[in-house]
Amino acid sequence: MDDDLTTPVENTWCPGCGNFGILNAFRKAIQKLEKQGIDRKDLMISAGIGCHGKIFDYVPLSGLYSLHGRSMATVQGIKLGNPNLKVLTFAGDGDAFG
Repeated sequence: MDDDLTTPVENTWCPGCGNFGILNAFRKAIQKLEKQGIDRKDLMISAGIGCHGKIFDYVPLSGLYSLHGRSMATVQGIKLGNPNLKVLTFAGDGDAFG
């Protein structure tokens, strides 16, 4: 397993973007969940469109992009479909407003 949770996808966020901090914190959270016995295959992520949504490409977890403003509804549907999964979503300002 890849302990640092990286992917070969080139990160295209602007230097100084706050998304870097979110990505690093998310990777640490995943590692803590794994130490608690939660397997990566039991995690699903979703993200809307836009720069924040690129986080989906930078973490080797299963999931999908959702429509703009619909990432919360997407993970709710995933959880309804398989209650055993742990779901996470990322929303930018446009997603949260939507």
